[in-house]
Amino acid sequence: MVRTDYNEIASFYDEDKVREKSVDENLVKYLKQGKRPGNENIKILDIACGTGNQLIANRRAYPEIEMWGMDKFEKMLELAKKKAQDITWMQGDMDQDDLNIGSFDYISSQFAYHHSRNKHQFLLNVYNNLKINGLFTLVNLDVFEMEDWFIYQFFPAAKDIDWQDFLETGLLLEKAQSVGFELVSQNVTKYRENNFIEDIYHLCAKRHYCSELMSISDHEFNNGLSMINAKLSQDNNLVIESSVAIFEAIFKKS
Repeated sequence: MVRTDYNEIASFYDEDKVREKSVDENLVKYLKQGKRPGNENIKILDIACGTGNQLIANRRAYPEIEMWGMDKFEKMLELAKKKAQDITWMQGDMDQDDLNIGSFDYISSQFAYHHSRNKHQFLLNVYNNLKINGLFTLVNLDVFEMEDWFIYQFFPAAKDIDWQDFLETGLLLEKAQSVGFELVSQNVTKYRENNFIEDIYHLCAKRHYCSELMSISDHEFNNGLSMINAKLSQDNNLVIESSVAIFEAIFKKS
């Protein structure tokens, strides 16, 4: 079962400013550590590339690198192709058996692996399509460190789904190492944020901005939005405090 059908929301996807990207900092660090002059013959892949914003930002900084983007949703890729013709865009799914798409120096996955239905196969495919000494960087929310996130406060069904779809840090690292990866580094960045209830309402009303809201039923979504609206009616200056945690891991294929 698909958690979120991005074909349905592709035309709205780039409306959210959070979709804008700067160059991948982990890619920058990787290239600085490399020994090849002029980044010669470097080939990178972005998994679940969406409409291509991350690779396009990377391309501006490193036009000499061969860049590939893969996504399972054709309408997302159609938009990516319109933005950049000098990047290789391909439709594919990291969950499929024995995926063979090439040999990459650097593979990234940003805020996407929770959409995988078979995380062992996902990680195995990444490993098998990575060159020896290549790096795999994975960035996502650490939902287990953000129980009071404002989305969960008003849409508790989203939390239940996330806790099924994400892996706790220890288990994720264990699965990655079980397919052959060596852990280079891991980090969780936690912070508290304050949001006005009016801002929360406007954000959540645009349901397609957040895969958590797309994953719950219409009934659960409407109930949550009604709760937000009720608080907004009582006090439009109300501030909701919540936690956010970002997990980042870098793996190496030895």
